[in-house]
Amino acid sequence: MSERRKNKRWGLQSEPAAVDAKSGSTIGYLSDISLGGMMLVSNDPLQTNIVMPLTVDLSNKTSKNEPLKVVTTIVRCNKDHKKSSFKSGLKLVDVALHELKAIELLIAEQGIDDD
Repeated sequence: MSERRKNKRWGLQSEPAAVDAKSGSTIGYLSDISLGGMMLVSNDPLQTNIVMPLTVDLSNKTSKNEPLKVVTTIVRCNKDHKKSSFKSGLKLVDVALHELKAIELLIAEQGIDDD
């Protein structure tokens, strides 16, 4: 299968919690991120093809220390057969410049080059 990603993907040294901005409940954590999307690991499957606003807890993860608030579309969700979790691919939607800067800071301070 050919690579469809347009942006370089970075693994994360930490596992920042991802919170559903509508319900306020923690749904999982980020395992990697790019300037166009992120991989979310959760205990439960996520419905695909829906828009999900997220708040990512960056306390003690970056020098900025503020939550990252983004709108995402869930494009895929697959069971991780090695673990009892699910991996969901999220595409960023209409990212504000200040949130893009926060993602760049997270990559600079926590990113692991997976290539």
